[in-house]
Amino acid sequence: MHRKKVNMGSLENWIDNFEPTFAEYEPFYKHDNKSVKIWYIYVNNALEVERTSKEVFVFEKENLLSEEELVRALVKNRSDGTKTYTVLNALRYNIDLDPVDVRQFLNEDSAVTSLDVLTSLAPIQFAQTIRMFQDINTIFIIFYENATHAKTRRIRIHNSSPRTMSKRPNMTFTQGT
Repeated sequence: MHRKKVNMGSLENWIDNFEPTFAEYEPFYKHDNKSVKIWYIYVNNALEVERTSKEVFVFEKENLLSEEELVRALVKNRSDGTKTYTVLNALRYNIDLDPVDVRQFLNEDSAVTSLDVLTSLAPIQFAQTIRMFQDINTIFIIFYENATHAKTRRIRIHNSSPRTMSKRPNMTFTQGT
């Protein structure tokens, strides 16, 4: 059997020529997400946006915001010192384009359907994203101001005299706390 000799010089030359080309296209390859932006939007009782805040959250595990991390972020941001808020809605925006679709995405005015409504306190998974789009991945958390309710008073009914049931009981009202 006759084996063809491989010229190691030409192979090394090819690798040296390929590396700059590879580096040039590196931003278009998908990579794991290490962090995500979280926008907090605070809505008052009149349904007006009172304020917003933003933080960059670094994942403990790539591509995943665990339930514990999410709860920690919600508890930390649900109050501004004077008002408390409850979560009204949460959304995830995750660009997961394939590299072959980038040109079409950039040339068209069509919106990418990468916005998902989060319906439970479950871990939030992010798909690998092209490196140049990773900073677009975002979680939006919309907080609604807790309404201040007037305190409800309890009224207890007491029977004032022990009479038989055949007669109508004499009732008095006392205010309980």
